[in-house]
Amino acid sequence: MKGGVSLGGAHQAEVTLRKMGATPLLWTRIAESAGLARKVVALVFNHSEDYIVRVDCTKTLAEMVAAGNYDSVAPNIRVDNFPVKGTGVTDVCIVLFCFGKEVTTKWVEGEMRSLGYRQARIEELLTLGAAKPLLQMKSPIIALGSRSPKLLSAECNGDFDTYVPVLGSLKDKRRVSIQPYNMVWDENCSFAAVRMQKLI
Repeated sequence: MKGGVSLGGAHQAEVTLRKMGATPLLWTRIAESAGLARKVVALVFNHSEDYIVRVDCTKTLAEMVAAGNYDSVAPNIRVDNFPVKGTGVTDVCIVLFCFGKEVTTKWVEGEMRSLGYRQARIEELLTLGAAKPLLQMKSPIIALGSRSPKLLSAECNGDFDTYVPVLGSLKDKRRVSIQPYNMVWDENCSFAAVRMQKLI
């Protein structure tokens, strides 16, 4: 990509434009022009869906789960597996990344860092689920910023592994589940990310 545009930014812009109907040929022509590439990437990121939520870390994890009114919650969603790391009450801006292709965990984390984001933690994921309950009905939302110690999970075929929390749905029911940290995620998955800079 020409013009000093990061690979992460270029990829996210390409995915967004293709979802809007842009052809690969159109994207190739955009990428060949430094000035146009910068403008397109800036346009995509300036119009990304941001969700500003107030995360209250004075609440317990159980209280955060209860606030979301989920239809089911995996038994391993407990404070000893997924401790709340934040403090106090903070406004955070959460962005959902959906890359439109199969991706590994390490790849996603690298893309987020290159774009100035960190992985959301469980307290941010649960707050988003409570504030925007229909989001998880569209696609699973993963918080890679909270990882369990290695544990056995009947939900994940009894594997002994490290897990991350996921908001999702099953048969029109909202649920909080877990998935292995190291895996290949399908093209429909969304990853919750938090802007590294503080809100003004």
